[in-house]
Formats: sequence, structure tokens, C-alpha cells
Amino acid sequence: MLRWIWIAAATPALLAQPSGIVDAAKAREETRMVRQSLEQGHPGLYDHISKAALDSAFDRVERSFDKPTTAFEIYARLAPVVASIRCFHTSFLLPNSMWQPSHRVFPFQIAVREGRLWFLRTHSGETAVPPGSEILSINGVAAPALLAAMLPVVPVDGQSGAAAARLGQAFLFPKLLVDLCRIEAPYRISYRAPGAKTAATATAAGVARSDLRPPSPPAEALRFLDGDRVAVLRTVALWSGVAKVHNEELVVRVSRLWEKLKAKLGLPPDPPPPAFSERIGAAFDQIARKGSRALILDLRGDLGADDAGGAHLLAHLVDKPFVYYRDLLLNSIQPPFHGWANPTPALPAHWFEGTPDGKWRYTASPGWGTHRPRQPRFAGPVFAVVDGTTASGACEFLSAAVAAGRVTVVGSDTAGVYRGNSSGFSVRVPLPHSGVVLTVPMVAFRMAVDEKRDGNRPVTPAIPVEPTAGDLVRGVDPAMGRAVLAAREVETKPRGE
Repeated sequence: MLRWIWIAAATPALLAQPSGIVDAAKAREETRMVRQSLEQGHPGLYDHISKAALDSAFDRVERSFDKPTTAFEIYARLAPVVASIRCFHTSFLLPNSMWQPSHRVFPFQIAVREGRLWFLRTHSGETAVPPGSEILSINGVAAPALLAAMLPVVPVDGQSGAAAARLGQAFLFPKLLVDLCRIEAPYRISYRAPGAKTAATATAAGVARSDLRPPSPPAEALRFLDGDRVAVLRTVALWSGVAKVHNEELVVRVSRLWEKLKAKLGLPPDPPPPAFSERIGAAFDQIARKGSRALILDLRGDLGADDAGGAHLLAHLVDKPFVYYRDLLLNSIQPPFHGWANPTPALPAHWFEGTPDGKWRYTASPGWGTHRPRQPRFAGPVFAVVDGTTASGACEFLSAAVAAGRVTVVGSDTAGVYRGNSSGFSVRVPLPHSGVVLTVPMVAFRMAVDEKRDGNRPVTPAIPVEPTAGDLVRGVDPAMGRAVLAAREVETKPRGE
């Protein structure tokens, strides 16, 4: 879940310029640092890969550094190994300092469908490639080769098949095109236009990275269909405390500066946004007043947030007390660090209790313990629309709701799996010679769900729907359409059937 505590594990003065050459011994040292940080801090390191397989992969990469190399090469060799643990919240990234503000990146938003690369829309004014075209190659590298390099480094949980969907999110493809594949502007594109039998070519100058802007997040919204009989609730973050924002760390800093300025001017502070529990309670109040008989939850793009948001939502759908998390475990409350880094502070001991096997249980989590039903309760059928952009805490809610028999899932694979995830408090480890940054989650969030089900897979949609590239270009939403149809079929039945 997106509940980060960023803990710098290295002194900035110790970090070398990442654009320089790294000798072989230092590259091998960094490989060991990555391995040791994961072994010490990651609570679910072997959930989806055996220790023998992971050890072998690290050994192989360490041996491969037999001559001077670069930060790009260190990243390219280690990123697939880190991603092989299949953890959505574990990241391994080149530092932003390697990107110049004027650096020109691939200007098109893409989608991956059926193992092929499709152009959806432009991030700039360049329109040489028609929307809906299949991209055959970029700078002479065939699309299948690009996907073969990129997909293994896209982080997802367990056996999720959501990597392809996530590659089209925001700017992941343009970033990997440079960082991993070392393909830079100008971009020579071979493509096949919709309906064309032959390939065409185009050149794109790219767009400055500083001009890239993430799409505005979807608004949390409630709407009604069919004379209020069907309610559709879009959640954007299951955040029980405050509203979720993009680039939260930056927004917090800007907000603090803004509040200081207002204080100097004698202006009153801004009121805090309503908590998720208040917003979701108000939504269910409205659903109750309207008398809706079916509910659709749109969880696409919802990454969750803190530990209690999903439990708050589920509490409006059930009639009995429930346990949300089976366990919340850490290897240690002292984050891992190395001799080259400053010691990082331990987490407050009173938040945790020790376990007989030497681990720590996070008993201060707002999601821990037994949760009681909330009013107003919605007792009608519930449909959850999901895809590869559904992750983290949203997947936790999905697991709990499916286990409680309260939702029918519509859509495609999520980025999270049934059993839970490793997330929560995280350690950020900048490597001292290359500058590449590893982020290690510290808490294993284990859901109180049926363990007979394959916990390493996403919840299987009861109504599978996979939008085509054409759907995405035209703005067609077949998953929501199928959910609305299913809701209408249910709500038109006489009560009791």
C-alpha cells in the first residue's frame, strides 16, 4: 500500500556522479548491497521466487561485472533480478539527476495488447503517426524486442499478468526506452496505420521531459444510472486519513510553504480535506437515500493508500464484524543499512510487538484488529471493475470483499494478488557509486482470506473483459459497459430471487 516513510540510507556527499564510469569491484559491491538490503529488510522476499533461484541470479550478475561499467549498465543488469521477486512496491530506478530538463523523450502514449505495441495518443503536438497504429520498431529495434526487455522489469505482485497494462501507464514506457533500452531522440518509428497492409515510417523529435505532465487523476465520484437504481462509485485512493494526491512528497512540501506564507499574511489556514471514512460514509448515505439496488465500484487507477481505507469501505458492505489483516509482519524495526551509509532511525518500538520467531508485528496499524460494520449498510449486489492499474490497497480491499462474498469482479488482472503484499514503511537505498536507488518495503500485509485459493495470483474476474487497442483509442470502456449490464440484470429481478 502507498504508505511510505522515505528513509535515506546514504549520505548525499557519498554519492558519486552517476554519469561516470564505475569500476568492476564497485559494481560487484553494489550488487551485494542490493542483495543484502533485500535479505535484511524485505519481509516477503521469497513469496514468489525461491531463495535458490534468487541467489543464483544475484551470483550471476555479480560475476558479470568483470570490467569498468556505467550506472546504466548496473541498472540494466540488476533491474530484472530485483523485479523477479514479483513485488509491486519494490523499486529499482535510475536517479532523476541523470535526466536533463531538456532531455527529449518518446512523445507518444502506448498500449500493449496481445504482445504488440500500439500508439494511442501524443504527449506533444507531433501527429505524424495516426492514433491506433501498431508500432513495429523504434530506432531500428523491433517492438517484440523492446517488450521482451521492458516487461520483466515492470514491478507487479506474484503471478499477476498486469505488467503489460502498467507499461502503458503514465510515462513508464518513455522512461524505460531511455534508461533500459538506451534509445534516445530523434525517434525513427516504423508503424502500420489502422487498415493499412504495409508499414510506414515517421520521425519524432520527442518532448522535453520537463514538459511531460501526468494525466490528471480521475476524480472520486458518485453517479447514478437507470433512475438511481444503479450507483457507480469511483474510488481514487482508499485513504482513511486525508485525500490522496499525486507526488505526495512534493505536495506536502509546497503545502507547508503555502501555509507559512498565509501565516505571515495573517490568513487562516486551509481546512483539512475530509477523511476517506467521511467521504465514503457520505456516498453511502446518498446511495441509501436514492434507494439504489446495485452498486458498481470502479477501482481502476486506485493504488490504495493507508491501512484502514479498504476496511472502511468493506464495513459498509457487510453485516458482521470482520478481521481485515491476518498478520502484519516486519523482519526488523531497525531498517537495514551498510557501513558506507549513515545509520537510519529505528521505528517506534511501541507500535510493534515481538513474535516468537524474531519478527515484529505491527499492532499500531489502523487496519489491525476486528472491524465492525458501518452504517448505512449496502446489502445489494456489488460489482468491482478492475484492471492492471488496480494495485496495492485497492487489491487488499478486493481480496477481503471477495472472501466475504460481497463483490463480483469485472475486468482483467490487477497488479496485486489475493494473499496481500509487502509495502508500508520503506527504506530508500541510494547506491554509493552508480546512484541507482533501491526501495525496500518493510511490512508484509497478509489478508485474512481463504488460504485454499491460490494466494499468489490476482483475484480472477468472474466477468473477464480486456479492452482492445481500438477500444482505448476510441475511448470505449467495455469493462464498465459489462458491469452496468450485469448490474441491470440483477437489479431488475424481483427482490428475493
